[in-house]
Amino acid sequence: MDRSILICALLIFVLPLATFSVLALTHRRVPRHGDFIATGVLGLCLLLALYIFVRARGLSSPLMANVAFAWLPAMAGKTILGGVMVDRLTAVMLVVVTLVSFLVHLFSTKYMEGDIRYGRYFCCLLLFTTSMLGWCSPTTSCTCISSGSWSGCRRIC
Repeated sequence: MDRSILICALLIFVLPLATFSVLALTHRRVPRHGDFIATGVLGLCLLLALYIFVRARGLSSPLMANVAFAWLPAMAGKTILGGVMVDRLTAVMLVVVTLVSFLVHLFSTKYMEGDIRYGRYFCCLLLFTTSMLGWCSPTTSCTCISSGSWSGCRRIC
């Protein structure tokens, strides 16, 4: 089992989420409202997705990493499984989503220039990208539904 593929797949999901969290709190204090940080992180995610794509060509079966965590600790014995599955289709989807997201971030730096909500736009775009990446490699429908709740982005942004 190739654990480097699973680690890269987890990083592709976690990096934009962590960057969103940081930029949501600091985008007013960062030069250019952090657009270069968001675009750079998605460039890194694109490189990781290309690495997964190259390595996944030789996979005969999907790789899975499940993470179990307690849900509602008052209810003993209840857990919800969430995780990442990587196969050849997942690798293609990760490349497509990260490439399109990277290009949208790159082109938005000039298109949104001068807008009063420039930093907020990039924060919301990172949140949207994170939820789209969550659709690419879930192992359970619960993981898919929780990452697909990007309609909540409208309330946050």
